Amino acid sequence: MSTWLTRLAGVPDDPRPQRALTPGAKAVIDEVRLAALKADGVLRLTDRIMEGVVEMDDDRRHLARGDETKNLILAELEATAVQKLRGIQRQLYSQIEDV
Repeated sequence: MSTWLTRLAGVPDDPRPQRALTPGAKAVIDEVRLAALKADGVLRLTDRIMEGVVEMDDDRRHLARGDETKNLILAELEATAVQKLRGIQRQLYSQIEDV
């Protein structure tokens, strides 16, 4: 167990008394690991969404080829997709907060 986790869990430096506190320390360690896993998930999803939105925007510009009517139609579709992605992201955040 790392030093900062040991201190955070209130586990003394002497390993003999540590055995008696192991369930409490394990709970803290599990909570920290779960929080880190949730943070990694949020970061990965956000990164994926950002990359996808940039790619979608580039595709819209390429497909429209300067035609303003096509650009407006495709921009509307793009905006709908972005709204759906925001909903997915918000749903994930609310699930994390509920856990």
